[in-house]
Amino acid sequence: MARQIGRLDWFGAYGFIYHLDGRLAARADRSALDGAGSGAVLHKSLVAFSATRAPGHTHPLAHNVRLLTEETDPDLLRACFESSDRDIWPLVATRYLSTMPEQAALEVIRARLAETDDPLLLLYRIPPRVLLLPEARDVRERFPIEDRLTLYESFLDLGPFREEIMECLSQAPSRRHDRLWRRLLDDERDMDRLRAHFLSVNSCEWQAVASRYLRALPPEEALAAIRTKLETVRKASILLPHVPAAVLALPDARDVRIGMPAGKRLKLLSAFEDLDAHVDEIAETLARASAESVAAFWKQVADRVTPGSALSALMPAELHAAPAAPSDQPDALDAPLPDPNAIPLEDYSPPDL
Repeated sequence: MARQIGRLDWFGAYGFIYHLDGRLAARADRSALDGAGSGAVLHKSLVAFSATRAPGHTHPLAHNVRLLTEETDPDLLRACFESSDRDIWPLVATRYLSTMPEQAALEVIRARLAETDDPLLLLYRIPPRVLLLPEARDVRERFPIEDRLTLYESFLDLGPFREEIMECLSQAPSRRHDRLWRRLLDDERDMDRLRAHFLSVNSCEWQAVASRYLRALPPEEALAAIRTKLETVRKASILLPHVPAAVLALPDARDVRIGMPAGKRLKLLSAFEDLDAHVDEIAETLARASAESVAAFWKQVADRVTPGSALSALMPAELHAAPAAPSDQPDALDAPLPDPNAIPLEDYSPPDL
């Protein structure tokens, strides 16, 4: 007998299933529940069932009763999905579409989306394997932007969807999508495209390529690119972690180093060969650094400070070389040599011949 749908009213040990128009369809007892749990769980739920008439019973007896969302009969699933009742077709959408080949399911989805005024009723019930079809872009674009990006993050291979995802990301500059940007641009090596991404105003986009792009440039060119980027970056501290050490070590990169934490900046300056050429920057950084960082800096450079230089004026007094204290003992080299004629004769012994 054909499967039917109805709503179950449960009364403790038995229940009645009613057609959607309110007519009584069948009586059900515990043995009729097809692994669907207790009748209390199904109470007031839409269920699928079969019914047969039995001698001595006023009403048909239901069997194989299960939640409509767990129904497997293909004919009933199709009939429910094609229904215009919004209380019915969304309940079977996922299960029905999962029984079909991807392309066939995609066509059914497009037809349903064309006739519904609330696409979200269907969108969140579409099987992932259908949404993964490259040609299902028109369906994916019906999702809200943030949910669509979350969907892309679940894709294992972003390659076939690269342009689509980038277009979507450009409309949602949310910081929480930085991982998606990194995955998308991780294998990008073309310098022109890297430069375009680096100059983007989208924070997640340019940070995804910044380190790789700047490392690929000669230090002087990288410094010029950094200065250009600093004109549009809200905080220099966002860019600094991506700046290669070779660029920060350039003598004329003071305007970039100024955004560094004082301790790290002092450590970098201590490695410079010509300390006196950077005395102004050193003085400025010393004033901002912690006592521990200042002590570590002088420990590194004390033996390289030229006496009388501008840098030596900044150095703590106790680190300056002190003059040698005079000694009361004569130097061993200045002591007089013994007079050989003063040796007593009795102590003299001729050499052996």
